[in-house]
Amino acid sequence: MPEAFEWLVDLVPSVGPAAAESGLEITEHPLMYLDILVPARPPEGFEVRIVTDEDDLAMLHAVAEVGFSDAGTAVGSAGVEEAEEIVSRGTDAGRLSLMHERLAAGLTVTAAGIDLATGKPVAVAAHQPVEATTEIVGVATLPEFRRRGIGAAVTSALVRDALERDCRTVFLSADDGEVAHIYEGMGFRRVGTAGAAKPSS
Repeated sequence: MPEAFEWLVDLVPSVGPAAAESGLEITEHPLMYLDILVPARPPEGFEVRIVTDEDDLAMLHAVAEVGFSDAGTAVGSAGVEEAEEIVSRGTDAGRLSLMHERLAAGLTVTAAGIDLATGKPVAVAAHQPVEATTEIVGVATLPEFRRRGIGAAVTSALVRDALERDCRTVFLSADDGEVAHIYEGMGFRRVGTAGAAKPSS
């Protein structure tokens, strides 16, 4: 796994400057907490469902990889073909094994947005429940399919799943203020700032 760590900037503000002084790359993100879910439904022609062990986890991982390689919310040209190209190059067996293990154990719950015309996933995200708390992570939509509400629908499905599991605290870290505004429309509110540090690329 990549070397990285996170902290709450509001509680320990000295960590960021110290990490930067040591040569690490620092980012800060709005930390958000769910008040009351405002449900989001997928647009016409798409569905959202919770992933099972029978789904193509390599393709889901590739969708996330394409989505995160072109960060932000802007519509782009990269789509299913780019994700399939990543799958064709092969996915690390250890990573796939870990994904299957966490899915089977209920440590990670993944949801996917599916294009009904092709049956292919175009958005993906997960939540990671620990007792009564869970974090929404890895929300990614293929650039070609952005600005349609698919990512919001995937996030909404994960929140509903978390609430059904009796999670009382649902939180996430938004990439930036623009993304945080989208989550605010779903019932999240900003409660602080999350810091992250990793070796400079």
